[in-house]
Amino acid sequence: MRITSRLALSCVLLLCLGTVVAHAQTTASVFSAPTTGALPVPTPTPEYKIAAIDPDSRTNREFQIRFDAPLDARQEKVNFVVSNVTIVGLPSNKPLTAKVERVDFLGGTHTEIEIILDSPVAAPNSGDKNLKICFNKLSFAAEDNAGNSTGEPHVTDKPICGETPTTPVDVAVRKAKQAELLGKTPTTSDERNIFASGFVSTGKDTKPQGGAAVNLNSKDLGVEGLTAFLRLKKTTDDKTDPKYLELGINQRRVAVFRRKTKQQIKEQLDIINDPKSSAEARKAAGLRINQLANKYKNDLFGGLIFDFGLKLESEALKFNVSNFVGESMLQIQSRTLSLGSPNSGMRLRLVPVGIEVGYNLSKPEDGQAVSPQQAALIKGLDWIARYKFGGTYTLYYQNPTETGLFSRIELELKAAGRYLFFDEATFDKAKKLYAVTEKGFKPWYEANLNLFFMSKGSIRPGFKLTFNRGGLPPVFTDTRTFQYGFVIESTEGDKTEKK
Repeated sequence: MRITSRLALSCVLLLCLGTVVAHAQTTASVFSAPTTGALPVPTPTPEYKIAAIDPDSRTNREFQIRFDAPLDARQEKVNFVVSNVTIVGLPSNKPLTAKVERVDFLGGTHTEIEIILDSPVAAPNSGDKNLKICFNKLSFAAEDNAGNSTGEPHVTDKPICGETPTTPVDVAVRKAKQAELLGKTPTTSDERNIFASGFVSTGKDTKPQGGAAVNLNSKDLGVEGLTAFLRLKKTTDDKTDPKYLELGINQRRVAVFRRKTKQQIKEQLDIINDPKSSAEARKAAGLRINQLANKYKNDLFGGLIFDFGLKLESEALKFNVSNFVGESMLQIQSRTLSLGSPNSGMRLRLVPVGIEVGYNLSKPEDGQAVSPQQAALIKGLDWIARYKFGGTYTLYYQNPTETGLFSRIELELKAAGRYLFFDEATFDKAKKLYAVTEKGFKPWYEANLNLFFMSKGSIRPGFKLTFNRGGLPPVFTDTRTFQYGFVIESTEGDKTEKK
């Protein structure tokens, strides 16, 4: 009887186990390729979008359209049929009188196409300000994660649409506003009005410790470009603590490339906005703006930044070593370059030359030095002279909607090198005492991944991952840490990223 009961129980367990395994295989098939004999699960068609529409104001009958993915070049009968394209005015939703004459690839890329009409664009309704261009069906090239074609195209199951201003004058106004942004300087995380992070820091052979990174920058102090700043990097463990604090003022001057062209665009925009201007004058001004704006198209760098500042640099919260430093720096700022979508971009800030000159204000006491010999050497440290160089590379995606978990994803890579012309004080993290660092090259590398949550207002919260390597003044403690925690930052710099 006992054997029979055990046998029955074993059968029940095997039956349950088989049911669970079968369910797991069915679930797993959704995320992986179907195995031999298994029922194939249809792969959902990705969400494709129009990344940009650029009307040709010279003819007023051509549109250059860029998609966020390459089209399948083999499916011309799907992608390039004129009846596949509909263009209506908004908000009337009435079709254009001009008909689509031709649709074809533009240049050598499969992400851009050109639409040519049989006559110039005219708004279907006097109140229409925008045109809506829709493709009823498109065939996109299918690629795997490595970028190799899988052979099976993705055919859309719903229209793909985008909008653009109706008239050449409206297009010109839009381009003029974009050109105006080129005169604004994009900000790094160091330059935001508020950037604060509380995190957990881990290093080699150390336990997790708490820490903070804070960047505060004021608005102009009554003089254009004159601001006050505070920058702090601090952890609770000496082995991972960069011991970095800067407090000072800075005067900035920006030299924008193509300044004359920008002024000419402004003059033409004034003509468009003048109610006394005739229709012909406004049209001519619009054409001139488009010609001038095209000069920016292939520019990589947007201008030069000159900084002149005075600062107190000290160990964060201890002040055992403090220096008063004057700093001058030349930076080269790139434009914000699109990555195939108006919501993503990248930019580069290079520092080819910077000079830091100053004087030591405080030194550690004799008992805080590694040895009496080092204490004597520290007492002789007075003057500071450094050559500084480096750069910042920023890559970001800005969520265009108010839905989803993240409003912005940002990767920021920084590198700074300082060459010390004189010996300076340093902190020996192994002995937790002070010594003298010899003159020479002192690098600092930093990588930040910021995931900002959806929020409204001028402050946004987020989650931050950071890797630091190297040393910062005033004591150049050699650190190598990984940090993770929460962050908040102000959003005033976002307006310089609209393209």
